[in-house]
Amino acid sequence: MRKFFLSDFPLILIIFCYLFVIYLYSDFVPLWDGWIAMDTWILNAVSRPFNLFNFDSYGHPSMIYFLILGLSQYLDFGNVFWVHITNALLNIGAIIAFYEVIKLIFTNKNNKLELNFLTFLFAFYPVILANTFQVMPDYGVYLFFILFLYFFLKKKIILSLLAGISLVFSKESGFLLFCLVLMVDFGIVLLSRKFALKILKHEIQSKLIYVIPIILFILRFVVKTFFYKQSVIWEHIGSTGVSFYDKTFSPQVLARIPYSYILSVFVLNFNWILTIFAFLGILILMFGLVRKKASVFSETDTKNIIFIIFVFFGAFFLLTIFKTFTNPRYFLPIYPLLLILFYFGLITVIKQILFRRFLLIFIVVIFFFSNFFTFDPLSKKLFGTFKFGRHEILNMTSTSGECCGYGRDQLVYNLQYTQLHYILNEILMNIKPNNKTAIVYHPLEGTYILPRIDRTSFKRSVKLENTIDLYLTGGYGYMSNTYYPREIVFTFDAISDKPNELFYIEFPNMDNSDALNMFGKYYITESRRIYGNWGYEIPVRIMALKK
Repeated sequence: MRKFFLSDFPLILIIFCYLFVIYLYSDFVPLWDGWIAMDTWILNAVSRPFNLFNFDSYGHPSMIYFLILGLSQYLDFGNVFWVHITNALLNIGAIIAFYEVIKLIFTNKNNKLELNFLTFLFAFYPVILANTFQVMPDYGVYLFFILFLYFFLKKKIILSLLAGISLVFSKESGFLLFCLVLMVDFGIVLLSRKFALKILKHEIQSKLIYVIPIILFILRFVVKTFFYKQSVIWEHIGSTGVSFYDKTFSPQVLARIPYSYILSVFVLNFNWILTIFAFLGILILMFGLVRKKASVFSETDTKNIIFIIFVFFGAFFLLTIFKTFTNPRYFLPIYPLLLILFYFGLITVIKQILFRRFLLIFIVVIFFFSNFFTFDPLSKKLFGTFKFGRHEILNMTSTSGECCGYGRDQLVYNLQYTQLHYILNEILMNIKPNNKTAIVYHPLEGTYILPRIDRTSFKRSVKLENTIDLYLTGGYGYMSNTYYPREIVFTFDAISDKPNELFYIEFPNMDNSDALNMFGKYYITESRRIYGNWGYEIPVRIMALKK
């Protein structure tokens, strides 16, 4: 025990720092679509008679991941703190698994200090850390993919099987990634040895147990379709057959989605630095294999790094083939692979140890602070920015023209989006609303941002009891044609009993001009208050009905 503590003390320190950051944000209530996952599915599933299928969300096979998150809600219903802690504990497992995977790949013991730095970079990778608090099935895919990858490479059959089942029952993409790993592994075996039926037979027999998750996935499809008569596929894919695009998107937007995806994976928030070294490493590896120069791989397990390369490109293809919103959470399984390839490129290109470590520490530092600030010049140039008080946030919808505003779930690329939650709580505690209060905002912000307010603290809440139902919220408009998300049809005109007073929240991620013009027909602005936290600001207009 003492030996383990001393040898892996840096890893223990990393986990401690990670838990400290989680604790700081532990009271965060999900925003936007994350609320749908947390509220409509997990809490409703817990409140009903137990059935695994209740934990599936919108046709996604999320039953295992959401069941794990929902266990705490059986003990303390509606307490979001326990959901975040559960996610954090799962992610600690992923951090340890990542550390063990890179030790399998990078075999030079003199580089252990660098592997600790790489693990710190992984633990505080902005997109991953930010999505810990935005509860969605995609996070489960990322978690169990890393765990499955580690147990699979270590040949721990039972543990890899359990991780694989959990991966498959987090989301459809988990099933695809599970199959991808098996295919890549089988392909490398065939390429690395002379083809023989004996080898083929042995590989099939040794991997036969991994058919179990596939059978269970098919069984879920059969049971839900023929016995429960429920949807087994996300509705936006289409009921007439599988389509590789979101059917609510216009052709113009769909044409720009691949570019937006590429930026989100290879450029976003200093990812371009990782990309440069990753591709340099891959090119040098290819050149070395052709020239049969083994010296460039002396610090690396060549078979494992080739395995990671194939899984990386396969995962990128599978996770980007379906065109929909540019939500960074969709690409969560790709980022750890990019980190591994980045380090491979780093040790391959830069042989001078002191300079390499200095550069690695510098990269770790800028990625760590990217959790709290947006300062990558290339990302700001390509995406553009909008103002959130004194801070700048990336305009994540600019590259594709997709819904909604400057971004909603798309903004979950670092922790800056959480300030919306904390400032909203400040606004609500100041207003002290009741069921006759009208709090409105741009309808594209989504009705889920203010679904419930705690009757005692006046903060946003996921609890079902002791909460306030506002007289009016943001659901007074809709998109007449989802092909054109910037064209809003406002329904406020049809409200006969208009409230005497409105509180209009000017969310910074929306262009509020059209909504304010609509309200301006009926209301005058009596005052405008600015609410803020750490330089982030949200104005609120107090509007009175015209006499």
